[in-house]
Amino acid sequence: MKKIIIVLLGMSVMLMAQRPDMFEEKRNIEAMRIYRLIDVLDLSDSQVDAFIPALKKHDKKIKELRDSKADAIRDGRKLYDEESLSQKQVDKLFQTLNKIDSDINQERQKFIASLSKYLDPKQQLKYIGFDQ
Repeated sequence: MKKIIIVLLGMSVMLMAQRPDMFEEKRNIEAMRIYRLIDVLDLSDSQVDAFIPALKKHDKKIKELRDSKADAIRDGRKLYDEESLSQKQVDKLFQTLNKIDSDINQERQKFIASLSKYLDPKQQLKYIGFDQ
C-alpha cells in the first residue's frame, strides 16, 4: 500500500510541474499530506486501509463546517453595510459563529477519541503533533 502511495505521490509531483489548476494543486497538497502522515505514523497497510477513510471523512466534515463559518462571516460583512443594523442581528451572527466553532471542536474531539480504533498509543500522540 505504501508503494502505491509513493507512486501516486510521484505522479502528483509530475502533474504539478505542468502548472495545474487550483483544484489539482489542492488535491496534490492533500496527497502529500496523507503520504507524509502515513510515513510519520509508520502505518501498516491494514491501518492505512482503516484510518485514511476515517481521516478523509473527518476532514470533509471540518471543511464543511469551515465553509459554513466563512458564509456566516460573509453575511456579517453584508450586515455591516446595512443602514438599519440592529443588535439582534449581530447577536444572531455571533450565536451562529459560536455554534459553528463548537461544532468544529466537537468533531475534532470525536475524531481524537476514535483514534484508538486505528492507531496505537504512540501513533495517536504522533498524530496529535502532526495535526497541529
